This record gives sequence, structure tokens and C-alpha cells, in this order.
Amino acid sequence: MKNFNQLRKRVLALAVALMMCLSTIHGAAFAAGECAPGKHHFVFEQDSYGMQRARCSACGHICKQVDAAGKHKDGITTESPTCDKPGSKTITCTNCGTWTETIPALGHDWGEWTVSKQPTYTEAGEETRVCKRDASHTETQLIPAMTCNHTKGNYEDKSQYVAPTCTEKGRQVYVCDTCDGVVENKELDPLGHEWGKGTVTKEPDCTQPGVMKYECQRSGCTASKEEEIPANGHTCGEFTWDDAQHWTKCAVCGVVIGEKKAHEWDAGTVVTEAGCTVPGEIKYNCTVSGCNASLVKEIPATGHKLETTIEAETCLTDGFVDVKCVNPGCDYHTRAEAQAYGHDWQAWETLDDGTRQRICKNDPSHIETCDHSDAGHAGEWGAWTVSTPNSCEGAGERTRTCTHCGAVETEIIAAHGHDYQLSESVAPTAEEDGYDRYVCSHDPSHTYDVARPATGNGGGNTPEPPVTPGIPSVPNLPGIPDFTGGGATPPAGGETDIGENDTPLDDGTEIADGETPLGVLGLNDTDHFAYLIGYGDGTIRPEARITRAEAATIFFRLMTEEYRQANWATENSFSDVAAGQWFNNAISTSANAGKLFGYGNGAFRPNDSITRAEFAVIAVRFMSEEVEGLGGGAFRDTEGHWAAKEIGQAAAAGWITGDSDGNFRPDDCITRAEAATIINNMLGRMPDKEHLLDDMAVWSDNPEDAWYYEAIQEATNSHDYDRDELGIMEMWTALEAAYDWLELENR
Repeated sequence: MKNFNQLRKRVLALAVALMMCLSTIHGAAFAAGECAPGKHHFVFEQDSYGMQRARCSACGHICKQVDAAGKHKDGITTESPTCDKPGSKTITCTNCGTWTETIPALGHDWGEWTVSKQPTYTEAGEETRVCKRDASHTETQLIPAMTCNHTKGNYEDKSQYVAPTCTEKGRQVYVCDTCDGVVENKELDPLGHEWGKGTVTKEPDCTQPGVMKYECQRSGCTASKEEEIPANGHTCGEFTWDDAQHWTKCAVCGVVIGEKKAHEWDAGTVVTEAGCTVPGEIKYNCTVSGCNASLVKEIPATGHKLETTIEAETCLTDGFVDVKCVNPGCDYHTRAEAQAYGHDWQAWETLDDGTRQRICKNDPSHIETCDHSDAGHAGEWGAWTVSTPNSCEGAGERTRTCTHCGAVETEIIAAHGHDYQLSESVAPTAEEDGYDRYVCSHDPSHTYDVARPATGNGGGNTPEPPVTPGIPSVPNLPGIPDFTGGGATPPAGGETDIGENDTPLDDGTEIADGETPLGVLGLNDTDHFAYLIGYGDGTIRPEARITRAEAATIFFRLMTEEYRQANWATENSFSDVAAGQWFNNAISTSANAGKLFGYGNGAFRPNDSITRAEFAVIAVRFMSEEVEGLGGGAFRDTEGHWAAKEIGQAAAAGWITGDSDGNFRPDDCITRAEAATIINNMLGRMPDKEHLLDDMAVWSDNPEDAWYYEAIQEATNSHDYDRDELGIMEMWTALEAAYDWLELENR
């Protein structure tokens, strides 16, 4: 057992020696993953044999040459430290290796302070100390200046004294007897002005302030000042008023005090009732206490309550429009007569039985016939006219025309035959024949000879007796019937057929459906009178804007007389259109006809420029019923516009167009030229520059190359006209007298 224990101890000793050897080998190398030499953080621990050892807590390295604090012994100093610079040393360990460590700077070892400059009462002193390790290192600091304990007994009046004035400051300076330092530097405040009672230089009134002047009373000061004396303010006086307002006047100066205030009128008392044409009166009193104002206003005439009876004229009977007022006590009555317009016959046509008839375009039930019988046609045939004279051998022709229906009758005139007369006679001789020559008295070119044989030497031949002059029997020529003495009967009726290339009697020209102008109601689309008037300087100003009043006047002028009379009015509900204004009749009548409307506040704004959209809306209100349903039109900038529907209708009717970009610019103000173009399109007034008249009115600002030239000339010249062969373009035939618009608009 004892031997076993000894063996065990030896084995353990060998194991420890082996581990130490391995540890030494491990520490001699700086393997990857270990701390650098000198960077270990050693801690002490017991190994499995109960022995103390130092192990790095970071990398596990074991070293036996550290002390109890975990530090290696001092190495060899390679650079000594100074006061302000560190040194270095090298340490070698058989376990850890070799490395260099920093030796901290030593810092200064200062000696005692030595005074180099004594302080005074006014300046600081200085003191210096030297480092014991390095005499080249010194340090200097200030010694504060000495403090003087000034006391009252040390004060002496060595000051400079500056006396203060009214506006400038003064100064008092005190100096110490011991240190001669300034003990006190005292600033003295200005004394300020000593103002007197003051003198009034300007008295105040109700609205303007006055002025008070003050002067300084201190000796040597010439200062003065002025102060404002507040205005006295107004003193309430009497109560004053006019037709619209009341106010109070100042009892001193008479000006209005405060703001003028509108009267507070009562409900009013009717003084005189209004009639159809005569206005009434109503009196209002102000209800404000102290105001005795009263106002008498006109009650507009009620206007007639018209009852209209219309009897249309026909081909044969007259018509009339009878208008009367049905209000009690009113005797207003007017009647417009319209003469029968007569038949408008179509061209005559021939029926199968040879009878001629024509039908009235106005009333197809009106038919006129002409049968050309002797009884029915007596006295209606005109005289015969020879169109082709007859001749000796050829038939002639004569015609006559019915004065009633225009039918033409043709009759053949038979050839009248020859009327031969002996013209020349040549006697025969024994050797030569003779002859008798006969010449037609109707036509000397028609001749014939009758031979007279020679007599011979013996006169054996007896000559034939001469032919008795007369009319030889001439047979009828082929194709010419004989109408004399019971011959063939001439064709009945004497009709003349018109071939397909002949010109018919009715020279009218139909207009194709697509070219027929769209209808208007209430406007005169027949008479082409001037509806625009130029200016005194010879201009028409086509690019100028048109006001709402001027637009209403144009449509008022273009109304037919019947339509204008039926809707005539001289009063309206607009707050800014009153009797006596030049546009009153035009606006009142158009509004009464339902063509014009105002704004929500009751105003019409007659002097505002009218826009393209507003003008188009008024135009569409005159559309005839057959085109009211036309819509669309549409331009790029009218979608959602308040007048989009009416603009679309006018475009579909061909009255308006847009610009090259497809825009209509509905809110732009319309010009006189643009308005004239729309009006002309509405009424089918299509002027042609090549068919105007030389003596028409012209304008200095309407050149022939302007796009609106024809439209302006059409709008400013009253004229008669024909249409071209298509029935569209105008050809002016004569100028007409201008209408007296001033009389109508002020009627």
C-alpha cells in the first residue's frame, strides 16, 4: 500500500511537470486568438491540484511570472519621462513574450512664488515660480491691484462740476485723497423747462383744434412749445330732411352731424288710383320721431288688358287685327286692316279635253279655267299676227294669243298662187321662133315663156294664138293643206307645246329643301331695310361692342308691324329702364313679347355690353316652331354653360359658327359686325359683293377686304333685291328710303 502511494505521487508529479512544460511552450508563442503581450488581464485560480495560477480572463493564457497583483516585474527603461512628455520601457516574459509600455509624464514640481512686480492701487502686480525638475519651465500670474478703503475723511472736492440745464445733463466727480482714484462720477439729470401759463394763438371751433403757446421761464432759456386745444365739437341743432334722408345740423356751424339716414317710410296712402295709361299717386310719411318728411310717388299705369281679334286676309277678302282694352272705363281700341292679297296663280296647264286651267298657290280650291270655245272665248282672242307670210307656191302661218290664259293658236295660210301677166312679146321670123314672156305680179322671179314658132319662108305654118294671160292652175305643194274654199280643217285649239329645252312662262326657281332658310317668328324676313345706323364722322365701327339696350333696339326694329303692334308696350318691370329713355319702347315691347329678361335684382342693365351667349339666346327666342327642337351644336367651350342649349340651337340652324379652334367664346362681348352677321343669317339676307349698288352708303372703317364687309353693307342700306338662279344670293336692284326709327322708338 505504501509503495502504491509513492507511485501515485510520482505519477502526479510527472503530470504536473508535463502540464507546466506544455504551458511554457504555449506561452512562448503568440498564437492566433490570444491577447497581445502585455494586454492580458490576469486573474488567479486554483488548478485541479490545488495550486494557484494566473490565467488571462480574455484568452485563457497562463503565466507564472506575474506578481500577486497580476503584473510583471518592471522592465528596462528605453526613454525617460519628463515633466510634460511620457517615456517608455520594455518588458520581457518567458511565458508571455516581449512588449513596450508607456511611462507617464512626471508633471511639474513647482517651487515657491516670487514677486516680480508689486501691485499698486491702480495696477495689478506679477509673481513667478520655477519647476524644480526643469528650470526652463516657469509660470507667471497676476497679483490683483490693491484696494483703497475710502472713507468720508478722505474725500476732497477736487471735482469738475458741470451744471445741468433745462435739456442737457450735468456732472459731479469726486477723487480719493489716498489713491487719487475717482470715488464717484455722478451724472446730474436735466432740470427740465419751467413753462409759464401759456397764450392762446388760435381759438378752436367745432371741428378744428386751437393752439396754445408756452415759453420757458428759466433764466437764459428761450425754448417754447405749442399744444393743441381740442376742437369744441358740434352742438345739436334742428332736424332736417330731403326726399331720401334725414339728419341733424350743428347749431353753431350748420354742418350735418353724424351720418344721413334713410327715411323709414310707412306703407303709404293712395292719393290717386292708376289707370291704363294715366299713372296714379301714393304718399309716404317718415315714421322716425321728429322727421316730418313725406314723399309722393307715381303709381305706374296698369297698362291695357288687351283683347285681340284676328281675321286673316285671303285671296279675295280683306283681313284685320282688332285690339281693344277690356279694362272698365278704358276706350283704347285700334284696328289694322290687311287688304286681300289676290291670287298667286300657278302656270296654266292644258287638260286632256283641251281645257286650260290654273290653280292659286295661296288656296288650291281657287281654280280658273279657259275652254277656248267660241262662246266661252268670244272677245278674248287677240288679233292675228302673221308669223310666216304665204307665197305663190308655199303656205304661210299666223298666230293669235288668248288674252285670258295666254294660250297661243296657230293657223296655216294657204299659198295664194301665181298671177301671171304678159310682160314681153317677141314675134317669130321666118327663121327664128319668137316668144311671149309672162311674169307673176306677186313675185317677178316667177316667169314662164310661151314659144312662138318661126313662120318659115313661105309662111306655111300658122302661129298658135297667144295664151290669154291669167292665173295658171298650180297644184298644192306637198305637205301644205289647202284651207281655202272647203279644203282641210285647221287643227283645233291653236295650242303651242313647250319643248323640254324651251323656257316656261313661270320664271320662278325652287329652292331645295336643304337651302330653305330656317323660320323666324315675329321678324320681317321679306323687306331688307337698314337696321344699323352709322355715326356722324362717316364710320360704322364694326369692331365696337353692342350694349344690351342696342341689341334690344335691333330686334325691335326688325319686328313685323303686326307683331310689334300686338306686343307694343311703353312700360316694363325693370328698375333701371324708365319712360323718356331712348331705349324704353324697344326694351318694353321686347320684354312684353317674352324675348327679354332682366336679372334677379330686377335690373336690366341696359348700358352693359351684351355677350355672344346672351345675343344668341335672344335670337333663338325668335325661332319658328319647326326649328325649336334643333339642338346640339356644340362648341368646345360651351359644355355646362348656362346658355349651352340655345347656343346649340343657333348653331344647328346655321346662324352662328365658332372659331378655328372649335370655340364659341360665349362670354366674350359681341361686336356690331358679329351681331349683323347673325341677324343676316336669321333672316336669309345673303348679300353678294359683286351685286351691290354703286350709290349705296359706305363707311370709312368698312373696307371691301374685311370679313364683315358684305354683312355691314346689308345691315346699313335699305334696298330692293332679286335672288340669283339658285334663289339664295341677293342681287340688289334699287335703294329704298330709310325708315324713321327715331319716330318709332319715341312714339
